[in-house]
Amino acid sequence: MTAGSATQPVSSSGAGRPSAAPRLLHITEEQTAALVDEDLALEAARAAFAATVDGTVFPSLAVHGSDPSNRFTLKPSASATHAGVKIGTYLPGNTEHGLPRHHSTLLLFDQTIGRIAAVLEVGTANAYRTAAADALAVDLLARSGATTLAVVGTGHQAAYEVAAVSRIRPISAAPASACRTCIWAWPF
Repeated sequence: MTAGSATQPVSSSGAGRPSAAPRLLHITEEQTAALVDEDLALEAARAAFAATVDGTVFPSLAVHGSDPSNRFTLKPSASATHAGVKIGTYLPGNTEHGLPRHHSTLLLFDQTIGRIAAVLEVGTANAYRTAAADALAVDLLARSGATTLAVVGTGHQAAYEVAAVSRIRPISAAPASACRTCIWAWPF
């Protein structure tokens, strides 16, 4: 299958069943990354937080593969128009292959027949989303005069975090250390 292509329909048999499955849409990481930016992620995070006030919040599942250091999460979600599952992966050995340790894939379902309608590779979009959610938390929870952002961790997510918080708050300094990414903000 080529990037962005759809699979060929598969015949099925039986009374009342469709003769051909719908086409499966595949959207690559490069295609989704070109569609998202900090502003869109921030707007989407705000809307998602507001939707959780009256909407259903689904539980997520965190597990590991045959190698316990390779972890993944399953996060289901649904709205009036969409349903799907985000699969987030963390594979520490990916750096040996020149790939990020974290990646995300989104499976969207055709709610009329319950089959997968689309597969979207959304690693970059998820990095923007995570940072946008953290920036909103900083804006709501940090002191109003906070101008120093401490980013604990220098992984690929750190740059997204600094950029997102900088869009919400004026940041005068952002020191980093080599631990996992966490966010704190305080005035100096």
